[in-house]
Amino acid sequence: MSMGSTISLVLSACALIIAIWAAIESHRANTRSAEANRIAESANTLAEKSNEHADKANLISAQALELAEREAPAPLSELVQLEKDKWAFTNQSGRVIELLTISVLPDEAVQFVHCSSLPHLLDYGDQYTLNIFGV
Repeated sequence: MSMGSTISLVLSACALIIAIWAAIESHRANTRSAEANRIAESANTLAEKSNEHADKANLISAQALELAEREAPAPLSELVQLEKDKWAFTNQSGRVIELLTISVLPDEAVQFVHCSSLPHLLDYGDQYTLNIFGV
């Protein structure tokens, strides 16, 4: 066997080994890529389910808020008599409110109601007093 044949045989063997190694690494890369794709699909499915659950939770939250608003007490309590001509109502809104005006019904009764200065800031839990004469 000649020297040229031996070198060709060694180079061919090296090329064969490199080709086998490249094929094995390519197979490993394809396997990892397929696994990554499977994980990504699973993550997308979970994200879609999570979005569906979030939508349901938002709907339930909106319904609960609507029900709470419907069932919440009025911002101001009913008038309570403190003394003969002195009446008051309480801020039960849970926040500070500003009283701008007080309306009297029927309109003819406005002469019997006397309020202190308006507008008036009323903290939560505070009372606003007014005088109602002739009741």
